[in-house]
Amino acid sequence: MRVTHRIHSLDCAGESESPSFLLSNKRGGYFSITADESPSEANSRYEGLHLGVAEKDGFALYKTVESIYPLGITPTEAVVRPGMATRKYDAVLENFHFQRNSLIYEIQNFDGEVALLLDCRGIYDFDDKDRNYTIRRKGKHIVIEYRKYRFDPHNDYQKRLDYTLYVVIHGAGKYREVGEWKKRWYPYEERRGSPPSELWVYDALRFRSDRDLRLVVSVGMSENEAVLESEYFAGSAGKLKEYLARKEQRLHSLIPKRMLDEYEKKLRPANRDLEYAPDPEMLIAYLHAIDSLDGLIIRSDHQERVFAGFPWFFQVWTRDEAICLKALLNRDQTTLVKDIINRHLKEMRPDGRVPSRFPVTSLGSADGVGWVFRRLFDLVKKGKQAQELERHISLSELAFFADILSYSLKHLEKHHTTADGFATNGPLETWMDTNADSDTTRSGIRVEICALRLAMYNLRKILAHLLKNDEDRMRYEHIEQVLLGKTRNLLFDGSMLADGFDTNLDRTVRPNVFLAHYIYPKLLAGKEWEKVIEGAIRHLWLEWGGFATIDRKSRYFCPRHTGQDNRSYHLGDSWYFVNNIAALVMLRTNARLFSARIRHVMLASANDILYQGFLGHPSEVSDAERQSPGGCLCQAWSAATFAELFDEAFR
Repeated sequence: MRVTHRIHSLDCAGESESPSFLLSNKRGGYFSITADESPSEANSRYEGLHLGVAEKDGFALYKTVESIYPLGITPTEAVVRPGMATRKYDAVLENFHFQRNSLIYEIQNFDGEVALLLDCRGIYDFDDKDRNYTIRRKGKHIVIEYRKYRFDPHNDYQKRLDYTLYVVIHGAGKYREVGEWKKRWYPYEERRGSPPSELWVYDALRFRSDRDLRLVVSVGMSENEAVLESEYFAGSAGKLKEYLARKEQRLHSLIPKRMLDEYEKKLRPANRDLEYAPDPEMLIAYLHAIDSLDGLIIRSDHQERVFAGFPWFFQVWTRDEAICLKALLNRDQTTLVKDIINRHLKEMRPDGRVPSRFPVTSLGSADGVGWVFRRLFDLVKKGKQAQELERHISLSELAFFADILSYSLKHLEKHHTTADGFATNGPLETWMDTNADSDTTRSGIRVEICALRLAMYNLRKILAHLLKNDEDRMRYEHIEQVLLGKTRNLLFDGSMLADGFDTNLDRTVRPNVFLAHYIYPKLLAGKEWEKVIEGAIRHLWLEWGGFATIDRKSRYFCPRHTGQDNRSYHLGDSWYFVNNIAALVMLRTNARLFSARIRHVMLASANDILYQGFLGHPSEVSDAERQSPGGCLCQAWSAATFAELFDEAFR
């Protein structure tokens, strides 16, 4: 299907096999719908209008609307703009916009009926019993009440109300009720091996469109909440257009004039080591990445958090959120970055780590605390470079950061360190937290965890210098230098940087060497890094423009994404955040030598954002053997690292 992207004066077009839209409301909810030639069908059970509800221990998502589409016509093109999704049917235009908890639906030049399907439920509530819809007219609104009942666990003969949801529709003139249950098939869940791949949905209403129709579909946990939402947007057509225009202008303004001149006049880029300038597709993908990441910054309880992704990573994963912060620093969002760092550090545990996730999970994280301090290093560095550190971080805050870092290091040394001083972790505690068997759990000493520990000592030394504490500065500098020498001697043989050491040296080639360089480039010298990178390319490079997560010749290598069973996740699947970081590392190590690889990675990431998965959003992973969207199709760290890569390559 043809897909067109437009952002202010930039546009590009291409083909997509099975495109879908996703719009976020920055409240924890999202709207998704298929963009392809069969609007009456669905690709995933995660499509639809979802209400995000803040709870004491995190967020809950409730699905409400399954789909909305015109009957009897077939779309020919999908058009993507920031905050707006459009399906074109020759002369007919169908626009979707999602803000607050309201979907604004517009269809133009259409005489016929528009169908509304409902699937009200908790996002993981697949119980099809005792689901009740009532539809009534209330003044200007259509009010749909959904009630879900369950048997009382203390009384086998008594049902109790579990929860209610409300869908309120404004703008409907002529309509009719259908009131039929229909079974829907979801091919994406079937491919992923994620049951159920069939569910019953409620075919609720048909709206009459006499050429033009505008509906405001608002959702809430109470009727009053949904009605107020509907009334807020009832007469906002003009304001909405102004809002979307301002959004495009703000995004477009992020591209420096020099870069636009390079693009328009096909000039050689300012980075002379790169043999290419950004083309319109790469520019648009960059702006989409920034917008996608912004859509995952959720405000709740007077705090802003970065969700890991949509549709099912509506949690805050410490590692993911911390990795995203550099892209926010590049947007000068220093206050937000500092607030997020503080939030994590205030959750410091007695073993020197921070929780791996909010809401808390039992899964351990060896790298979360290191990534948080790595971003504190970036925040300090940004302030020093701008010669305005005191404006970003006060002296008392520097002292707090030094104290909490000392606390973390002391307890990490006690609980997660070998007798020789190496950082160590248990099975499945790194970002590679899935496995095929005991050989792939990555326990013991791991290269990127060692790099994070070295970076923590380095940061503590810098904080001591800023606080004018020479005794601490010399102490931590000594620890860092001793550990650096030991780490080199253990893991580097002159050409290869090992992935880790457990009972033996693990020489399995994995892309963690790129993470190690990104985190702590002083681990090796420049020419040594070149050898390591060239070796990683020989074993991990994928011709479509990514890196596998394990040596292609390994007996564990999975060429295709295996879905929900996770077998391929870290044993073949190509992760976009790793690919982007690998390109950053190649750029920093020798941009001229690796220029072609860097461009290939950037084009592959841009292609994923523009024409695969959710249009305008980066996927979590791809198959190794061919580029194909997999996993969660709107992933925060994929967006953040692509924006960071672009910033460094071209800004």
